[in-house]
Amino acid sequence: MKKVLEISSVLLGVVFLAGCGQQPVSQTQPTTPAPIAQKPAQVSPDKQLDHKITPEEMKKIVMDETGKSAEQVDLGAKKAGIQSAMHSILGSLIICNDNNKPILSGNGGDKVCERDSAFNSLGSESYTWPTITNICGPNTSDIKWIVKNGSESNWDITINCKGFADCNGPQNAICNANDGCKISGSCK
Repeated sequence: MKKVLEISSVLLGVVFLAGCGQQPVSQTQPTTPAPIAQKPAQVSPDKQLDHKITPEEMKKIVMDETGKSAEQVDLGAKKAGIQSAMHSILGSLIICNDNNKPILSGNGGDKVCERDSAFNSLGSESYTWPTITNICGPNTSDIKWIVKNGSESNWDITINCKGFADCNGPQNAICNANDGCKISGSCK
């Protein structure tokens, strides 16, 4: 009888301990908080979302925020425009090179590489040199895109902008497939 009590006690203890670690499923489920009502953002009448800002208004805002003169703001905008154009053409140049199409030097609007009919299906407008006529001059010939090693994987591009020389030449702005664009010197 004593052994039966010992075995029963041990068995009851094991069952008790095993049951203590379990909780009903409803207690372990996380509760979802009620959503919080949010007010829509209020836009003041002077800051309407569809308000058009003219270049002169934008220049004034930049001058007020940075403390720069109108000439400094214009200079920065021209540099940013050229840098943007140089960065934007990189994808097309890489695709040309990857398709074994030599990259060609040219004026704004000229093709950046020779294309065949299959290649043209990618969209021919993506494969012309940016014009940047608002910075370099009114003619597409006012910007020249200069390519070095256009048939090789280590090609470089630089520009010669007639109306704004600060970014001309490799000492100021140069781009390639390996390093992207390096902006330095007077173009920085």
